[in-house]
Amino acid sequence: MFWTGVYNAAEAQRTSPVNDWHLAGLLASLLNTNASPVFFPVNNPNTNAWAAQFNGLIAWTNYPPPYTPIILSSNSAAVASVVNAIQSTRVSEPGGLFLEVGNISRLAH
Repeated sequence: MFWTGVYNAAEAQRTSPVNDWHLAGLLASLLNTNASPVFFPVNNPNTNAWAAQFNGLIAWTNYPPPYTPIILSSNSAAVASVVNAIQSTRVSEPGGLFLEVGNISRLAH
C-alpha cells in the first residue's frame, strides 16, 4: 500500500504488479526485434541451457550504494538459484509447462 500510494487494502491489491504478467507475455514478441528462431524456449527443462542464457548478463547489486554492476557467470550460485526457481515454477504449472511467456515472472520463492 505504501509503494503504490493506495491506502485502501482492496484497491492496493488490484495494483499488484504480479497481475501484469499476462500483458508482459503478450507484448514480449512485439518488443523483441530478433527473428523468432533465436528465441530461447521458455519450457526448456535443461538447467545448463538456462544457465547459459544468463552467462555474461549484467546485473546491478543493491548494496552498498553506489550500486555497482556485476557480470553474471553461468556457473555462479546466483544464476543457479534463479534457474532452480524457474524450473520449480515451471513444473508446478498446469501440465508442467508455462502456458504463456509472462508466466515465468511468477517465480517460486
